[in-house]
Amino acid sequence: EPKASITWYNLGNAYKSLENFPQAEAYFKEAINSEFVGATPLFYKALADLYWYKIPEKKGDITSVYMIGLVKDPKNIELIGALGSYYEKIGNKDMAYKQYLKILNIDPTSQYAVEKIKTLWEEE
Repeated sequence: EPKASITWYNLGNAYKSLENFPQAEAYFKEAINSEFVGATPLFYKALADLYWYKIPEKKGDITSVYMIGLVKDPKNIELIGALGSYYEKIGNKDMAYKQYLKILNIDPTSQYAVEKIKTLWEEE
């Protein structure tokens, strides 16, 4: 049932605020697994942020988190952008650039993607 996903997500946030990160991770994963249609970027970002900021030994799993969402919803611009931002954070400009190009292929008017690409070129 669709409402279950947001409930799992809310529980994940509650446990994150209590600093029970393994339980927060389990609930964020449950939110992702209980989705019926498409991918809710909020859930994937929550799990990725948990890994980045609170469970650093799982930073290597962040790409997989976003890829799972993109398998469910390949044209989800918000997820593609989040993956691009992650690649930027870890210094992989080539992969970041590829993600922003994907956004432009889906939405040629995306100012977000244009600005991100400009920023990448300016840093060169």
